[in-house]
Amino acid sequence: METMVFLNTAWMERYDGLSGNDKQIHGGGSYVKKHGYGHEIFNFRKIDNKVYGYAQPGGYNNLQRLGASEKDEFIDNVLVVFTATHKDGGPYIVGWYKSARIFKDYQATNLEKRKFRNEYIGYYVVANADNATLLSIDERFSFH
Repeated sequence: METMVFLNTAWMERYDGLSGNDKQIHGGGSYVKKHGYGHEIFNFRKIDNKVYGYAQPGGYNNLQRLGASEKDEFIDNVLVVFTATHKDGGPYIVGWYKSARIFKDYQATNLEKRKFRNEYIGYYVVANADNATLLSIDERFSFH
């Protein structure tokens, strides 16, 4: 069985940028309130058959709790479950990555498809796109 971790993000429908039904996101803390977006806006955007996930860590990313050694910079084969709080309450499971890699430190990137407002948005988690599942809004409420 894979190690499992839950990451809380802001609420979006598609996590593929700020467009369509996702022009405004909900929750996500003070950064989202101040800037109108969060770094999770691209969590389910497929880029060269990969997905790159972000969730604001609550302090130090202690990978040892997931089975890594103290010197490891990442850990593989983790089931990453993304949750978010709906504007009417929650939290809800919004999707997951199977067999993901979680990094101890923020991973800077220069991927053009992860660029927003002239800023490249990094990540903490990466997985094969085939291992990513984003639940529809209806599915999210049925899992509650």
